[in-house]
Amino acid sequence: MKRSRAGGRNVEQVYDALRSSGRPMSAYQVLDSVREHGISAPPTVYRALGQLVDTGQVHRLESMNAYVACSDPGHQHDVAVFAICTQCKGTEELNGGVVRAVLDDQAERVGFAVEHATVELKGHCARCRTDT
Repeated sequence: MKRSRAGGRNVEQVYDALRSSGRPMSAYQVLDSVREHGISAPPTVYRALGQLVDTGQVHRLESMNAYVACSDPGHQHDVAVFAICTQCKGTEELNGGVVRAVLDDQAERVGFAVEHATVELKGHCARCRTDT
């Protein structure tokens, strides 16, 4: 599928907004941050986010209904694993290679074929643990 120049620019603006934020953002928070670049329609942001998720540059955090830029878009995404601080909402992407092997083994035992997996760990980050 050929992408229009405007579509490519929109994807770049959305990606830049997520990367510069360093934190998970809802689609509407992304929209607010890209308005100054002429992007004002929610469907435009959702299309860009969809493309970025499909290419592995962005991950969707289901429990937060938010998106976060991948910490290493060049690595293989066997499974996306995130440690999410319940206090400050900070996230860290963890290596999920070993997790995927365990999940695949468990799924295979019940006849299930895993296509995609995101694991979200909830707890407190080091900074919030020392602040309490």
